[in-house]
Amino acid sequence: MEGVYNFASNDVIKHLFSEEKINNFVNLMNGIVTKRIDLKKYAKSNWSLQDLFENVLYPLFGDDEQAKEKAWELIFSVYSDNYYTGLNFNHSNGEKINGTYELLDKPTYTNKFSWENISRGDVVFSARGFGLYGHYSGHCAIVDGWYDAKVKGSNDTVKYLRVIEANQFGVSYGLLDDIRMFDDKISVLHISDANIRQIEAAAEFCDSQLGKNYNIPLFLSEDVSKNTSAWYCSELIWAAYMNQGIDIQSNEYFQGDIPGILPWEILYYKNAKVITSWNFVK
Repeated sequence: MEGVYNFASNDVIKHLFSEEKINNFVNLMNGIVTKRIDLKKYAKSNWSLQDLFENVLYPLFGDDEQAKEKAWELIFSVYSDNYYTGLNFNHSNGEKINGTYELLDKPTYTNKFSWENISRGDVVFSARGFGLYGHYSGHCAIVDGWYDAKVKGSNDTVKYLRVIEANQFGVSYGLLDDIRMFDDKISVLHISDANIRQIEAAAEFCDSQLGKNYNIPLFLSEDVSKNTSAWYCSELIWAAYMNQGIDIQSNEYFQGDIPGILPWEILYYKNAKVITSWNFVK
């Protein structure tokens, strides 16, 4: 819990969120750690965000409609404002939006990173991860390309680097810029043994999975079918390339095969060439 308390006491977090919201987040994490909220008791192989709310968040806040609203507000404010994820979801109620997207803030792109060398189909690896921290966690996404979008509360239209990722919103669009690159300890990888056709097909595979549920990775499944109902982050990216005949999982980091596809295994794939990374700034 030390990391949670450090997060809650951070000056930036105190500026962004109310004391009540921060305390609710701390109580939620404390409940999970102390087993007062037992994730495994409710976990399913295809757990959706709604399942997570109903079995974990709602009981913490209460059982009425106001409790549900507080739960939604907490999860979307904590994750969306800080990680630029869930861009194709309505942040008020979690419904999928079709069509245009609004960025929560103007993205930052400088010459610190090799943005011009990043292409559609490249793999995004984060050493920070979502929810869990450390080498067993991490996070993965795939580059979708550069797009234009409006900035919330403004008439400005800006270009942003869009990724596709499986996270607490399900399979959704996210944004990558200087801030996320550094904060989430991100490296962008090019799969050098894939040809142009295979790379494009891998990106299209992820496109086809948008809107599907997030699979809480307690079971670390290894599905490859387009008909799979839910994904966890690294499983989706691995499956995208596996369907092109390229297995981007490496067992070198963990010195042997373990269940599931972990982000760190993709980072250590022998033909994953690092294009740019948070720890070698120009």
